[in-house]
Amino acid sequence: MTKQTKTTKEVKTPKKSKNIKQGIMGIMQLIVVASIAYSSAVIVIGTDGYVAKALIVPQALWAVCTLIRHFTK
Repeated sequence: MTKQTKTTKEVKTPKKSKNIKQGIMGIMQLIVVASIAYSSAVIVIGTDGYVAKALIVPQALWAVCTLIRHFTK
């Protein structure tokens, strides 16, 4: 009697689920950046005070940096 050895093949799963997840996250981040741009425009156009305009600077800078980072890849 000879002993048979079992050989197992490793099945590789496609990276499709990772691509779908990255696509959904990219779309959601685009919606966030568009929302920041809209709220910044409304605040700049609709307010007269300097405090409100100064407080939107960080969010506007983050939105610009995010857009530059994603469009220059």
